[in-house]
Amino acid sequence: MAEQAFSIAIACSHSADCLASTLQALAELDYPKGFEVLVIDDGRREGREDAAVAAKTAGLSIHYLSAPGIGRASAWNVAIHEAGAENLAFLDDGCVPSPDWLKVYDNAFDEWTAGVVGGPDRALKNAGVWERSLSYVLNSFLGSLGLRTGRAFLGRYYPRPWNMAARTEALRLAGGFGEHAPVSPEVPMISRLTRLAFKASFEPNAVVGRRRETGPLKLVARDFRLGAERGRGIAPPGVRRAYAAGLIALLCVIAAAWAGGRIPGREIVLVALGAYGAALIFSSAHSAILTKSPAVAVLTPALMATHHVSHLAGYVFGLLSKAASGFARAS
Repeated sequence: MAEQAFSIAIACSHSADCLASTLQALAELDYPKGFEVLVIDDGRREGREDAAVAAKTAGLSIHYLSAPGIGRASAWNVAIHEAGAENLAFLDDGCVPSPDWLKVYDNAFDEWTAGVVGGPDRALKNAGVWERSLSYVLNSFLGSLGLRTGRAFLGRYYPRPWNMAARTEALRLAGGFGEHAPVSPEVPMISRLTRLAFKASFEPNAVVGRRRETGPLKLVARDFRLGAERGRGIAPPGVRRAYAAGLIALLCVIAAAWAGGRIPGREIVLVALGAYGAALIFSSAHSAILTKSPAVAVLTPALMATHHVSHLAGYVFGLLSKAASGFARAS
């Protein structure tokens, strides 16, 4: 058995300042310092090696790996190969874990069937209106159907790699992250883990504050790519059912508009649209209460609707791409 309980993998995608704040939070964890930190630098930002050296000087055990141009899934797979501890935790370099973050994960692995465990992410206390609104949208039930908060109404919970931990040997047995799914590489891996009888679970107390360097255009592009992956089949079955329901609803709206009121279902479609609008209004009010910010409440409905439309458009594109590929193979 490995002497260390944990290795921590950080696949860099943000600025050197973000990495420095993450490493500082790791140095302040309420946990014995017998863990190693693997920093995989994709080379797209300067100053990260200096931040790693500074953290090493401050007492952290840092293993810095320079891998110019590497993708995030590949970086996480490098960490799985390099990790020397029994368990491997994953963080973004935009994340600031709570002091007991690693202790919570350590306790989670007392259960022998636990294979992979995830926790929630929240906007940092000093985050601006955009980041707080985005955090609300992505973590709310209307925005994620409970998939990010462990409420697995649609099936199995899938932890996200910016805040999760797993048994290192289980990750190796499962073959690591799916590099053919750059937006959601954890989905095929966790599916393989569960087939190996390991359990995926949610730990609400393993909290991280997460900084998002994502503008509106990047958000739309990422949502579209994620929807496309799910349309091609890289998604939990329950999520595919939710997308299919949304697609059917959209087709009903198009049919009603085309029929110009000549079909009986037009009123039903209008009621459905009204219900969706009411849900957006409710989410706006809820975000105002939760964040205590009227500005967040104003931004939330538009951001939520954009999030849904981008996902659904990507899903349709993925379905069409999958159908076209199947037709090409058949012919």
